[in-house]
Amino acid sequence: MDSIAQAVTTSCHDDDLARAKSVGAHVEAWASVNLREFPWRHWSDVYRLTVTEILLQQTSAAKVSAMVEAWFDRYRDWPSLAAAPVRDLETDLRPLGLHRRRADVLHRLAVSFVTTPEFPMESRPGVGQYVSRAVRVATDDGSEAMVDVNFVRILQRAFGGAWRSDYRYDTRLQSLAQAVVDGAQDPKAVNWGVLDLAALVCKAGRPKCTECPIMSLCSVGRTAGVTP
Repeated sequence: MDSIAQAVTTSCHDDDLARAKSVGAHVEAWASVNLREFPWRHWSDVYRLTVTEILLQQTSAAKVSAMVEAWFDRYRDWPSLAAAPVRDLETDLRPLGLHRRRADVLHRLAVSFVTTPEFPMESRPGVGQYVSRAVRVATDDGSEAMVDVNFVRILQRAFGGAWRSDYRYDTRLQSLAQAVVDGAQDPKAVNWGVLDLAALVCKAGRPKCTECPIMSLCSVGRTAGVTP
């Protein structure tokens, strides 16, 4: 578990943690029939998973899915990515947007893996709490909560109350998120289930509360789909 996760202390009431575990069980059941299909959800290679998580930042999964296989045909590993001219990376990343920033981050990340392979994941360019956790969960090397803005949105709607703007250091939110994962049998299924629930049902603009598997456990859901 990363250092930020280790620093989190439980600051929730026991009934909130119990409800969060129930949320996890409900989301896992929903995920068993509703998970979206993406190629990276079948991978275990750290290189591919790490790069894909960088590609997925601030863009749609559908866009990444459309180009990711061709990307890895061209850039097969950290050395080939590190050796590539940055301008070539920019060209290949243009369909995703933010291509200059992505190219810079990926190139620096690849160079760091080639030159200092012993460094921990969290110390590398472009890799933060979410990416490192996502890679560990996908490789069955961790059971942490993959807390991103989608996970945060579901928790804020379900539990209400005040939250820190930087959710990485919000002990209540992190504790609730971990309880959600602990309430399920499969960390991958529940983490991916939260992501997909946020994308398909608990949307940022108009949540479909009456279609949500955790409606009865959610502060917003109890109002039968009224947008918060």
